[in-house]
Amino acid sequence: MCNIVLDGLNDYLLISFPKVFKINDKARALVESKTNKPLTRNVIDQKTRLYAVRYADDILILAKCNLEDLKLVQKALVEFLKERGLTINDPDTFQGYTFNSGAKFNYLGFTFILPNPKNPRVDSGKYTKKQYNPITTSLTNLTRYTRSRLLVLIENQCMQRFKDKIKKQINGKSTTLSVKTLIDKVNLLLRGFLNYYNLTSDISKQVNQINDLIHKLFYKFLLRKFSSTPKIYTMIKERFIKDGTFCSENSTLLKVHQIKPHKSRSLIILSPNDDMLRSNIYVDKEVYAKKETSNKELLAFSNLNYGRDLN
Repeated sequence: MCNIVLDGLNDYLLISFPKVFKINDKARALVESKTNKPLTRNVIDQKTRLYAVRYADDILILAKCNLEDLKLVQKALVEFLKERGLTINDPDTFQGYTFNSGAKFNYLGFTFILPNPKNPRVDSGKYTKKQYNPITTSLTNLTRYTRSRLLVLIENQCMQRFKDKIKKQINGKSTTLSVKTLIDKVNLLLRGFLNYYNLTSDISKQVNQINDLIHKLFYKFLLRKFSSTPKIYTMIKERFIKDGTFCSENSTLLKVHQIKPHKSRSLIILSPNDDMLRSNIYVDKEVYAKKETSNKELLAFSNLNYGRDLN
């Protein structure tokens, strides 16, 4: 519903957004000192760009412009939301900033980081150090600048909450569950978490730590559950471990690299029904009427109706 109410936000913000901006004097002087040439007007006058990314009530505005122009965008955003009975936190304080090297921000559980190539820690960073693989070996330039690309990772708090959820699932009280049931429950948690987060190669590296945590907790679970069994270590190895993975009956405890986003389930796109759309005062009635008419025409000419009424 919130996505419907905020429809048209990007176009509204562009109305108050200048089409062109001039690069600041500091950047201009830096470029001219590097090239020993005065900048042309095409370089000084840059075309502005603005994108409003939103999910429900979480709004992220990305822009290529001067910081002063971004203040006008925030003012327009507040006006747009006010017309719909909404507001932002602390609307009188400017919340924008320049996304330079070394900056980061969080959005929808993800952390976006732009490493600073001048920082020596880039050479030892988990995601920025030199790594030799079939792709990088073909590259001749592996400087700090080329390795200081944008990183998209899972927010630390979200990662810790998921670890706590795993620990809560595989605890001392879980010994009442069968091994198969617990495997299915843990797999369900893994699929739900990774279907949302596992979108980049850097995140794939980040979530590898979950494998070690689950292996340690699950082994402790088996030791507690079968504590009275003689030769318990041999029994666990023979009954519940196959190819280095815990299993029971037809269930196998998955590892993070075995779960591909949205591959383990069908992706169902949910949309509001017609009655909900008609009752929304912010929906353009004319646009909706044209869409409804178009859908009926397509259904009428569909070769799959087999003479049935599909309305």
